[in-house]
Amino acid sequence: MLFSLYAASTLPLHASPPAPRFGVNLAGGDGGKMPGSGDYPYGRYGYDYIYPNADEFAYYKSKGFNLVRLPVKWERLQNTLGGPLAEQDMVRIDAVIAAAHAQGIEVMIDLHNYNSYRILTPTGFQSHSVSSDGAVTYEHLQDFWTRIALRYVDTPGVFGYDLMNEPGGTLANWQAAAQAAVYAIRTVDTNRWIIVEGVSWAGAQSWMANNATLHVEDPCDRLMYSAHSYWDRGYQNNVDNWKHDGLYTTYAQENGSPTMGIECLAPFVNWIKSNGYIGFVGEYGVPGTGDADSDLWNVVLDNALAYLQTNGISGTYWTGGPWYGSYQLTCEPSPITGPDRPQMSVLAKYAASEANPPFNPLSETIIKEDNIHPLNQGSSWVGGITPDSNDIALWNNVVGANSVLLGADQSWGGITVDASHVGSISINGGTTLALGEAGITFVPNISLNINCGIALTSDQIWSLRTGFFNVSSIDTHGHTLTVSGGSNKKFKRAVVGGGQIIVRSGTLTFDTNTESGAPFSKILVTPGASLVYDKHTGSKTLAADITLECGKLQMKGDKAAPTIDTIDGDITIADTDPAGGNSIGVVTLSPDSARNVRLVAERLNQERNAIVLFRGTNLGTYTAISQMPNSGNILFTNPLSGGIGGGGDAGSTTISIIPGVLGGISGSDGGSTFVNYTPEHGVRPLAATEFAGDIASGTISQNNVRLAGTGVLTTVTDATTVNSLIVAPSAALTTSLEGDGLLTVTSGMVILNPGNVSMTTSVNTPLNFGNRQGVICSSYNRGVNLNGAIHGSDGLIFCQVASGSPNNQLSLRQNTGSTYSGDTVILGRIEVGDDFLPHGLRCGDIYLHGYLRLNQSGYNGTVNGLFEGGILTYSNSRASSLAIGDNHSESDFYGSISGNDKLHITKIGSGTLTLSGSCDRLAGLTLEGGTTTIDGAFNNSPVTVKNDARLCGVGTFSNNGSAIVVKSGGTLAPGNPEGAGTMTVLQGDVNFEAGSALEVSIGEVDRSALKVAGTIRGTAVIPAAISSNSPGKWKILQASFIEPEFESISPRVI
Repeated sequence: MLFSLYAASTLPLHASPPAPRFGVNLAGGDGGKMPGSGDYPYGRYGYDYIYPNADEFAYYKSKGFNLVRLPVKWERLQNTLGGPLAEQDMVRIDAVIAAAHAQGIEVMIDLHNYNSYRILTPTGFQSHSVSSDGAVTYEHLQDFWTRIALRYVDTPGVFGYDLMNEPGGTLANWQAAAQAAVYAIRTVDTNRWIIVEGVSWAGAQSWMANNATLHVEDPCDRLMYSAHSYWDRGYQNNVDNWKHDGLYTTYAQENGSPTMGIECLAPFVNWIKSNGYIGFVGEYGVPGTGDADSDLWNVVLDNALAYLQTNGISGTYWTGGPWYGSYQLTCEPSPITGPDRPQMSVLAKYAASEANPPFNPLSETIIKEDNIHPLNQGSSWVGGITPDSNDIALWNNVVGANSVLLGADQSWGGITVDASHVGSISINGGTTLALGEAGITFVPNISLNINCGIALTSDQIWSLRTGFFNVSSIDTHGHTLTVSGGSNKKFKRAVVGGGQIIVRSGTLTFDTNTESGAPFSKILVTPGASLVYDKHTGSKTLAADITLECGKLQMKGDKAAPTIDTIDGDITIADTDPAGGNSIGVVTLSPDSARNVRLVAERLNQERNAIVLFRGTNLGTYTAISQMPNSGNILFTNPLSGGIGGGGDAGSTTISIIPGVLGGISGSDGGSTFVNYTPEHGVRPLAATEFAGDIASGTISQNNVRLAGTGVLTTVTDATTVNSLIVAPSAALTTSLEGDGLLTVTSGMVILNPGNVSMTTSVNTPLNFGNRQGVICSSYNRGVNLNGAIHGSDGLIFCQVASGSPNNQLSLRQNTGSTYSGDTVILGRIEVGDDFLPHGLRCGDIYLHGYLRLNQSGYNGTVNGLFEGGILTYSNSRASSLAIGDNHSESDFYGSISGNDKLHITKIGSGTLTLSGSCDRLAGLTLEGGTTTIDGAFNNSPVTVKNDARLCGVGTFSNNGSAIVVKSGGTLAPGNPEGAGTMTVLQGDVNFEAGSALEVSIGEVDRSALKVAGTIRGTAVIPAAISSNSPGKWKILQASFIEPEFESISPRVI
């Protein structure tokens, strides 16, 4: 066995804001009795519950702690839903925060309620879960957190808000509740951290099963996701365990191992890393029994905290607190002046490590007074101080409906209108308001009208959640303005200054005023968002250019006179990941019944693999110059080419169409036809009469064909050519295309079931796209079968038209004999058979943005490269196989792969395969050549490294038995080439066979390149490592047991 050592000359830094810090829970206020009757229905302080005191904070500060998670009960702090905070308890919380701050400790307020609230009734408490429409609603949770944030927004020593401890119920319900709470807090406090826990006890070990899709938007980008992790055998899930937050038995009975904490944490840590999130572990603990087991448990704790620290994730130990003297996991002495608990030796080591620097909130939140004094006067604000460039101007429940003058030019850090405010707001005057990086946060369902000029002093986000938002002129001064949220956002006059505008979500409308537009700005519309130009007369310049990343652009016509609008530059249709939204860009013209609407741009810049839909009533039906009523025109000064086809006149079936472009004959059409372009008419969707209704087998035509109607059956027995193909079944009967004759589609354009009807569409005839890129569009949620072989030389795009939930996929699983080559771009959902995807003599990689299912009747196929971040799945019980990397192709896939324990993947060829997402339940991964880098999670899937193959990366592996086997001639190179990072085997062994190699790049002191929960087996011992800079000692391997002896050592210093 060859063992090669590499020493890196520099040590890379791991950056993950904020720097990891480790604190402690100080419990007592979260539990105890709440009798529900008598003089103290919520419990008696000092008898039923308690909060930490100054002596405890002094003790923990002496050990290096500067962060405390403080569990509290919702009912105690707010006795009535929607009512005021309970002052008798709030003054106690105030004192806790002050005592912590005096010691330099920050407090995280943790609502320890499991996503429920107990309502006090005459017969006692009744518990209700937080939901959208129950007795305890999202609005109640918003109200609580708004009040807490208002109380502590300017209080030093508050680290942040943990929205809910271990929320119960479904993920969808909790995600909606958490999102509501985040928006509420951000109306008041834009700087403190917000912590969002996962459902199902927030279990780190089961995170991927219960919380893999958890996502909450924070307009201030200061959000952490939090898990809990107990390392007893039941993961806190056994009856006795969860009642006591990790009731451990002996180390042996718990099947203890030094890496058991890492094993439980890894799914959550890998999820955080793969998504680029900030992570937190709010609870973990080990027994401090003081016997021999304590030393073993401390090793588990030490390894787990080192693992979190390495991955930039913070945490708080469970628990300290004055009433936990006999509790198995407590880390607090009893009395507080007594000897340390066994766990403290480990906890203090990490608590005293470098903490993240304190945040720097904007200096003040200035609250609007309940009057209409001009905003430049102190009397207009609570406290008599006007906001400045470091302040957020806040409208809350202090003031009602408010129409005021700005009074003079002013500069604020930002504007917030929180959920408690009632009544519309208007800021008026011919002056200018400069806004800083805090931007605008607007929550309530009211109207906010800013009728003065706004000047941006930095890039910023306007988070406009609900209601109506109207703003007059904006000068970006070159800064980027991002707008998001579901409110009706309207810009009433011109946007100048040339800064980019990004429409991140919801709809942004430019008003009817002819000055309303952004003539000097580039506008980007992201997936799911819409940009609308409202009806107006005359003409205006809309933007410098507009880019649709699977977003939507709409122009509305006016009834008084025609509308003629211009984009100085391009309309760009970007090749982008649809991120679960629309898979195509959409441009809609909505004319008034009495007038014409016209859009003119320099050119259509359609990136390869991007699809666009142009739609509208009578779009292009009449010439643009005629300005016919109830019609629209889209023109380009650099005209589109004449398209592909016979060049027939309007009305004929041989008219040429534009490849990669879909058409709709109404403003809601999801894509039912193709389009033609002429300089006079512009973009024009083809009418149904411009398609041939059938196919004459054995003919070469330039017809655009639409097979539709009741039970249409068309048979092609000989080679046949058409220009384009639409198969549109009726609501009653299947429409199918049969026969063995090769059907050539000259333009490459095919639409299947555009009407989204319930009947099946079947194409069993082989298709040929020649040298055109094939574009196959299918319905979102209806059965469509494409069983005929596909041929061509320029690849395929699969997308979906119409609207609705993607409940079904285009089936190609019976498709045999396909020979097409070129890239396969999957924007929608497809299911494929064995030989469908290119490999062998067929070039082309897979770009998987959407969903790829391998034939559920059994699959054994080969592909070239695999890219992007979609979903690859196989769920049948038959053994199946997939080979990746044919033709020595490169691959970089960050999506998920699942195999139902039956799919075996083989890496072939000399190219590099990178997997940075999750792979679950594969029958195995065998590496037969090239380099495979695994930086994600590889669960329940054994890996075999064969001759001339190399496995590297910083991912995690788990499998019963052997997790990794390195065969003769194979190489395991854990970590990255710079000598950083660790490959971790959470479950199972690593076996080196004779003639295999272990290659280690040495860069970080105290870093183990390979950590193995089980045994490392081979035939040699591990040598000491040698630094290139000075004599020293480096860890290389770490395992429960190591039994190899190396045949030779070949250190190479670089």
